[in-house]
Amino acid sequence: MATERVEHIHPVVPSREGVIARVGEDVEADVAARAAVAAPDEPERLDAVAEKIRGHALDDVRRSDRDQRAALVAGRIAQVVDYLFGLVYALLGARFVLELLAARRGAGFTRFVEAITDPVYAPFRNIVETLRVGDGRVVLSLAVALVAYAVLHLAIRGVLRMVASRRTTV
Repeated sequence: MATERVEHIHPVVPSREGVIARVGEDVEADVAARAAVAAPDEPERLDAVAEKIRGHALDDVRRSDRDQRAALVAGRIAQVVDYLFGLVYALLGARFVLELLAARRGAGFTRFVEAITDPVYAPFRNIVETLRVGDGRVVLSLAVALVAYAVLHLAIRGVLRMVASRRTTV
């Protein structure tokens, strides 16, 4: 009696790497097939995206132009402020020197300098004692006024610098 041999056929189980490779190939083939055929709404989507990018670019240019104009205006204002404070410093300094040198009160130039500087010197007049040096006087109130105006000048310039270089990011 012949013995029949029965072979059991076991299905071949693919390896994990084989399955991953096969899935990867299927995905690549699917992506390639979809890329070859444009979606019906793709041109409209591309136009919408392009319009959005253009809008952002125009907004950036407008914002940049506005910032440049603000910086230019702030720069011009700073120049005027510097000029005016320079005049105040020069005139108060001249008054200080005239007082120190005991310039004659009746002289035209002395009267002119006093008349011009009185409005800016008035808040500081007699704030501290005046020292006598020979015939002249060291009017310390004028020195206090010069320092106060220098601090004010720096503060105004600081504000103008902030305006000129403002960058808003959220």
